[in-house]
This record gives sequence, C-alpha cells and structure tokens, in this order.
Amino acid sequence: MRENWKELPLLLVAAALLLLAGLGGTALWGSEDRWAEIARMMIANRDFFHPCINGEIYFDKPLLSYWLIAFPALVAGGVTEFMIRLPSALAALAALLATYWLGTQLRNKGVGLLAGWLLLTSLGFIFWARKGAADLENLAAIILAVAWYCHIRDRAGFRNYLVFGLICVIGAHTKGLPAIGVPLAAVLPDLLRRGNWEKHLNWKVPAAAAVCLIVYLIPFVLAAVAPLPAGWQVPSTFDALTMPVWAEPYRKELCGLYLVWKENVLRFFQPFDHQEPFYSYLIHVPRILLPWTLLAVAALVWNLKHYRQLDPAARWMLEAAGLVFLLFTASGSRRWYYILPILPFLALVIALFLDRVDRAKWRDWLYRFHQFALVLIGAVVTLTIPLYFGWRVLLRGMASYALNHHAEKLLNAVRGLQQFNVSAEWQIGLTVIGILALLPWCRFRRHPETFASMLPAEPLRPWAPLMLSAAVLTFGLYVAGPLILEPYRTEKSFAAAVARRLQTEPAGLSQAAFYHKAPPAVLYYMKTAAPVPVVSPNAQPDKDEEDAAPLRHQLRPEALAAAQPPIKYLIVPGRYFKEAAAALPSRCQLLPVVTESCWPWENHKKKLSLYRITQK
Repeated sequence: MRENWKELPLLLVAAALLLLAGLGGTALWGSEDRWAEIARMMIANRDFFHPCINGEIYFDKPLLSYWLIAFPALVAGGVTEFMIRLPSALAALAALLATYWLGTQLRNKGVGLLAGWLLLTSLGFIFWARKGAADLENLAAIILAVAWYCHIRDRAGFRNYLVFGLICVIGAHTKGLPAIGVPLAAVLPDLLRRGNWEKHLNWKVPAAAAVCLIVYLIPFVLAAVAPLPAGWQVPSTFDALTMPVWAEPYRKELCGLYLVWKENVLRFFQPFDHQEPFYSYLIHVPRILLPWTLLAVAALVWNLKHYRQLDPAARWMLEAAGLVFLLFTASGSRRWYYILPILPFLALVIALFLDRVDRAKWRDWLYRFHQFALVLIGAVVTLTIPLYFGWRVLLRGMASYALNHHAEKLLNAVRGLQQFNVSAEWQIGLTVIGILALLPWCRFRRHPETFASMLPAEPLRPWAPLMLSAAVLTFGLYVAGPLILEPYRTEKSFAAAVARRLQTEPAGLSQAAFYHKAPPAVLYYMKTAAPVPVVSPNAQPDKDEEDAAPLRHQLRPEALAAAQPPIKYLIVPGRYFKEAAAALPSRCQLLPVVTESCWPWENHKKKLSLYRITQK
C-alpha cells in the first residue's frame, strides 16, 4: 500500500500552496466571526465547554469545531485569523488524501490522483477550505469514513466497525449529524450490491455503535455538568424552540443536545430558516463544482445512458453521489454550502469516467474545450498590466466626458471606480500567475512525459497540464484576489479604532453598548473581556429576578443612564441611526466619534459608527 502514495508529492505541494499561502492575511469574513469570538472567549475564560458570544451560550455548532481552533491557539499564544482557518485547511488536506485513497481502491492510483486534483481545484472546495468554519471538517470526515469502509468492507470486525463509527462521530462533533447519515447512505449501494451485508449482522456492530454513542455524548455531559461562568446565560429565545414539556426543568443542562436536535432533525423535517426551493441544489452543485461542471454533466449523462455496462466502482460512486444529492434535497432547510460533501463523490465519478478508453470522443471534446478555456483565462491574466492601464485610461476618458456633459450620476460612478487601485506589485504578481498558468501547456507540447509522475495512468496523462493550470488560476483567485481586496475592507480597522478610543476612558470598554445587535467580528477585534450590553427597544422589561437572567445583556434605551457603569457610547449601524436617536431620552443626542469608512460602491447603511451620548 505504501507505494500507492509515492505519486502524491506534487499534489501535496499544490495543496499546501493553495490551502496555506496567505491564509491569515485577510480579516474575518462572513460566519468566521462566530468561531473566532467563541474560541477567543474560551481561552480568555478558560471555559471550553460553553461556547459563548457576548455572554450568551451559542451551541448551534458542536464543541469540537471550536476546540480545533481554541486548543492550538492556546499553545500558539492566541487566536489569529491564521489559527481560525487552519483546521479547515488541514481538513481539506485530509479530504484530498481520503479521496485519493478511495480512488486507488476503486480502480487505480491514476483515478485517485485525478480525483484529488479535480477536488482541489473545485471552487466550492477551495473557498471553504480557506474559511474558518466547520464545513470542510464535516466533508473530510464523510469521505474518510467511506474510504475506510472501502478498505475493510470484506472484513467484519469490531475494530473496523469502531473506526468507521468514530470517524463519523468526530465529524458529527464538528458540524452535525450529516457526518453520520451521509456516509451510511453512501456505502449502502455497495453493501447491498456485493451481497455480503448479512455477515455484518452480528453483535460487533451494536457493540461498536454503543461505544461511539458514549463517545458522542461525553462532551455534552461534561458541558452540562460544568458550571456556567458568571454572567453567561442560555439564549433567551431557547424556550420558544418547541422544547418538550418534560425537558423544561433541564433547559440549561440539555442546551447542547437540544440544539443538536434543533439544528439537524428539526431543521430537516420542520425547517425554520434557509427554506430555498426544492430544486436549488440543481443550481448550487454546478456552481461549487466549477470549472469542472461540464465534465460532471458529461460523466453523469454518459453513465446514466450506459448504466448497465458500468463497472461496480463507477456504478457505486454514481449511486453514492445520487443518494447524497437526494438526502440533502429532502431536507426542508437548504443552503448552497450544505451540499459540499457531494464534491468528492462527483470528483471520483468524473475521474472514473475519464479513465475509460472507450470514451475517446467524449474525452477529446471535453479536453479541447477545457484547454481552450483555461489557456484563454491564463492569457487574459498575463495581460493584467496593459488591461489595467487601459481600464484607467478609459475611466479618465469617461470622467472627462461626464464633466463636459454635466452628467452628475456618471461622474460620481466613475470617480468611485477610480478609487479602486491595484498596486504595481500585484499587477506584476497577477502577470506572473498568468504566465505560470500557460507554462504547463508549453511544456506538455514538447515533453509529454514530464507529467508521468503526476498522472501515471496513460488515458489520464494529457489532463495533467490542465490540472496544473487550474491550480495556478485558483491560486490567483482565492489567494491573490482576497489579498488585493483586503485594503478596501473596513470592519477590522473600525473595531480597532473604537477599542483605542474607549481605552482612553476611565472605565474603558464597559462604558459602550451596541444598538440592535453586537457583531461577533467587532467583539473579536475589540478584544472585549466582558459581555457588552445591547440596547434594543424590543428588550422585555424585567419581571422578576429569575426571569431577568436571560435578558441581562439587553437594555431598553431608558435604562442606559441607570447602567453601572453608565453607558456613554453607543455603536450603531447606519440603518438604525434615526431609530436609535429617537429611542433615547428626549434630552440626549448622539455625537459621532468614530465612523467606519465607506467606499463609493458600498452601502453606508451597513456601516457602523461609534457615538457619544451627550445632553442637548
């Protein structure tokens, strides 16, 4: 088995560059803020069993997804953007290795390598591999469990069942129960077709399942037993989530398990958010599979047309991909990244399809199309400097025309675009990326044998330069692109400016409050040590001491002056400024202190500002 891995170095080098280069060079984006703030507070409070955002327990995702950030960051000296994203990058690497391993078991190492390259350069995969979330950890557990099943499917043993179950349980502790359900659905067609499912009906299966169940429950039991830190509360909306009457007395203790039920089972059968149309994954799957969507369509069409002639490996991967698609489609709650686990199976479907010699016409046509597309993109990127120079000249011409013809709207739009600049360093960098994307084709035309170690199987070897070009262009899109755009992101600099301003006050950050909600990214960059009050006109007044606890960090506007220490500053989104000003007592007004920068192409209503509450 060891010799099967000797073809991997080039894939691993490319993966390391795509997954790790510039990983911590950009500020938090999207849902990363939740993992960042929770991990930071775990370390700050030395409480690793109660994920918390601004003093409110946040068990929407399992504990392991936070531990994978918090424990390494604890050793490294603190939570950074790099540490937040590192678990996803390492999980992506594990997923690549598992996909390669499964491909070699299904047919040969050429299929495994090609599937790995297809997966690595799929836009949905690399996007989430460089993002601090739990989606790639979930995907890695699913494909690793299926690869392990393929490795031991003819050997019925307690250890083999236990390893399979533990892989699923670990995945379930990063994202949720799909890490258990999806592998079981994926292995079912092969288990039934091989006709050896009866030998797996033995006492070892329930014994391994019992051990896995205990392992799964341990973190929840420890979280229920461990006391909450002072001032932390179970979410005030927790009671409204159709909790069974018998469980009401154990609301705090069952918080983690109940949210597993809510986020997985309840969301599947009675969706409470993300209710996209049933056909939405027919749109999302082609999108996350780019630039290999056409290959996937061709493989699916040909395989369905010749289904009876397919070998067992191709038929299994086709059925596994179909069941994964149906499983996620059957869920009432749908979002484009929920179906990411289908990517390794589709990569294997494509690789198995291209490995068949009797599909030469299909393969040649698809090869020429993708060659033309990638060479064209590489040529355009190579011309970055002249294209950018021409774009600046065009903008100056449009500005002159708008000025001469008194076209105010056009002039404002052009002036806004003129504020976006790409530095000379990045212009040169993109040009180099374009040249590197074209080099494999130049080399392949003269020396095809150069790529023998990359894709040793002969029918697949011509695809090697295409995979390299795709990897280089993916590097430009997901590594260089975000770094180029980073100077135009403003949330991190705003939060740092607010923290510096409030640190000049005697009571520091404790004199500030948020209006409407507290963004986790701002909390993370402000490095708050204690929960920050949230001012909301919808906050319920305290009825008695027991009911007041879940609302401890919510304040009505009239309670600002009575807070201890008194609230002197308010952080307000632009869209809520008028509402916040009107909600304050009649003799108070808001004076701007720090305002988040807003570029012409951005919506100022989404920007935050720090206001000082003063008397008129």
